[in-house]
Amino acid sequence: MWKACRYALVVLLCMLIPNSAFADLIYSAPGYSGSALGKQLMYALSVDTANAGAGKYSYTDPLTRDGSSIVLYFKSSGLSSNHSFCISYTYFKVSGGTGSRYGCYNWFDQTPHSVTLLSHAEAMKIGTFVLHYYDVKGTPTWDGEGDPPNILYHFAKSYKFTGGTTGSTSSGSSATGSPQTPSLADQAKALANSVAKTVFFAAWPTAKYKSYSFTGVSIKSGVGAEVTFRLTGTSSWTGGEIWVDVVMTVSKQLKVTDLRWGDYQAFIKPGSTLKLVEELSK
Repeated sequence: MWKACRYALVVLLCMLIPNSAFADLIYSAPGYSGSALGKQLMYALSVDTANAGAGKYSYTDPLTRDGSSIVLYFKSSGLSSNHSFCISYTYFKVSGGTGSRYGCYNWFDQTPHSVTLLSHAEAMKIGTFVLHYYDVKGTPTWDGEGDPPNILYHFAKSYKFTGGTTGSTSSGSSATGSPQTPSLADQAKALANSVAKTVFFAAWPTAKYKSYSFTGVSIKSGVGAEVTFRLTGTSSWTGGEIWVDVVMTVSKQLKVTDLRWGDYQAFIKPGSTLKLVEELSK
């Protein structure tokens, strides 16, 4: 199960929950932290099974398969008709392959809301998924590519599954068992996706982030998984497109142990990765 309190002004969203166990803060708009608007857009959030329900918005990890769908629950404490809550998520199947979904919702109305993220049948086949959350101005028109416009706040969390599941075999009879543990390669890919924007701003802090593109993953004996991906954005100097290829090493314990830049297109060389690796390895 995974549940959490969330307050838009603080990285440590629940005082009893370590930040490293919760989610990665990707972006907070200038002036948003500590503002009256930030207080107005405070909300409670949980991601859990349909059987578990919204509960008390406390934190437990990983998600436990219990024969029901995976649902996001949301309830705002304030009212605002001029802001929306958006999500996007990429899921990694235990058998290989990925999928993605997205949506924006006018949920700042103090009413409990929910949306199904994954059906029970999908949860049986998925090892990991990465969920991005956004507070945004207005009601955006968004096709799921990159980030939605007018972001005030953005954070991300990688979710894992545990527990047996009950489903149907090809003959239609019931079967119970434990699904295959997601591979290190799939989990490393999910981790790379979840930290992509953070990595981009380490390269160019003043640039505008645009997108993440996975390019490959390989297993290195005694080291872990080496994930390669490309990050693109817009230069704050020229307004033109910039990009950098990234090589990230992830240990079997899913810690980032090394990160280095590959080819890049920009007038300014990407920044140092030393502090970034230290932060991502926590």
